[in-house]
Amino acid sequence: MFVGVELPADVRAALDYAARAWRGLSTDGRGTYGLNVGSTAQPNFAHPSLYHVTLCFLGELAPGDVSRVSACMRLVSDAAPMSLRLGECGMFGGRGGQGIGWVGLRGEVGALGALQARLEKQLIAAGFSPDTRAFRPHITLARKLSGGELPPAPPPLVFAVEHIALFHSTRDGRGQLAYIPLERVALHGS
Repeated sequence: MFVGVELPADVRAALDYAARAWRGLSTDGRGTYGLNVGSTAQPNFAHPSLYHVTLCFLGELAPGDVSRVSACMRLVSDAAPMSLRLGECGMFGGRGGQGIGWVGLRGEVGALGALQARLEKQLIAAGFSPDTRAFRPHITLARKLSGGELPPAPPPLVFAVEHIALFHSTRDGRGQLAYIPLERVALHGS
């Protein structure tokens, strides 16, 4: 499970366009942006329905923990809604076909970072063990990429963050990954 930010449909569509460029399906059909040329590893591109911004990754939780995580989310709901926009493409790692391709965020990322830090603090105080790596706001588009040229940035679409959601990761009947929102908490400002 994880707490994150849901993205509007137009933002997901722009991100999908960037992911297609990363797949090498640019308008001329010849791009190899970060693909595993000469490698046996196959890139794994996320379906647009899975695009989100992770605030706190929690891993597997017991069913009774959902209400406790929701309580932590409500404790930070006094944060004001914020405005973000899509930024540049980048990659974490990239050696041996293990890179993660992402699109960064611009706009009120300081406010997003403050929200994330407060949420993490509440979750730890409630006895959870969230992933505590440094927060680098981004949207993951692909995994198992090798290094290489980055695709052009998607259009700098602006979107509002008006709520946060607790997501459950699951597989559907065909084995496809799905993120199911279990709880949404509105950000209302103080």
